[in-house]
Amino acid sequence: MTYYSSVTCSYFTAQMVLKQKGMVLMKFNCGIILESLRWYNKIISLFEDNESYECREISGYYEDQRIIKLSYSNTHDIFIITGSGPSDAASNSEFLRNFNLNTLIRIGTTGALVEDIAVGDIVNAILAIKGDGVSNYYLPNDIPAIADISLFNSIGGFLRTKMKVIDGMVCSIAARYKQSKELLDSMVKYNVISVEMETAAIFAVGLDRKLPTVSLSIVCDTPINEYNEHDESTGVMDKNSINLVEAKFEELFYEVINWVIHLQYANGKITCGSFCSNC
Repeated sequence: MTYYSSVTCSYFTAQMVLKQKGMVLMKFNCGIILESLRWYNKIISLFEDNESYECREISGYYEDQRIIKLSYSNTHDIFIITGSGPSDAASNSEFLRNFNLNTLIRIGTTGALVEDIAVGDIVNAILAIKGDGVSNYYLPNDIPAIADISLFNSIGGFLRTKMKVIDGMVCSIAARYKQSKELLDSMVKYNVISVEMETAAIFAVGLDRKLPTVSLSIVCDTPINEYNEHDESTGVMDKNSINLVEAKFEELFYEVINWVIHLQYANGKITCGSFCSNC
């Protein structure tokens, strides 16, 4: 696929093209799982003055379940919820399926395992090693937790024109502060580029439920360089890293939304809209 940095045709032009091909364009529904409640609380303020979007909080099945619905024009609805840790991420992914999602996106943090990845870079995961304890409930042991390849390529190509994005394998674990040096070294040996908690669970839900899924992580620390067997604070960000990651989240979230509103769903297929020359 070839990507362009600017939009070359409007949504309505795309509608006419699809109608000429005998295809019916449907409203696009996207779910986003955010790792951080702090990020969730930023969303309404980020979009409250943007006249192109309607942003409001809606209720879930439970009174204290918080979901943001971000609507663009009459064409796209984006449902945003938090999910920290593999069990919570998987459960909330299942909940978002009630909104008839066409795709699911995770946005979280990760610890880099290779030297050329820095705090603030974006990891676009193609596959997650299943060390999380949840993904095996969805997938057999010999089936990998993998992203939807078309969306993986699409979002990677789009974001790479805006910021530094690294594609690769990640390792999902269940206990952030109990990652051993032996585990980290073994991951590096097999070309795993970062370690986090939710991606395997999200991918497993997507594969099992036939829901196209991608996972994006902001690098927040470098545990392979910081590990100390006598200090369990590995994985705790300092103030500078926190500030960098928070600023990067806002930039990344805006661009993810820009990508989503150009996705289209017609005749059971997702296309990349006007930034892809093949769509």
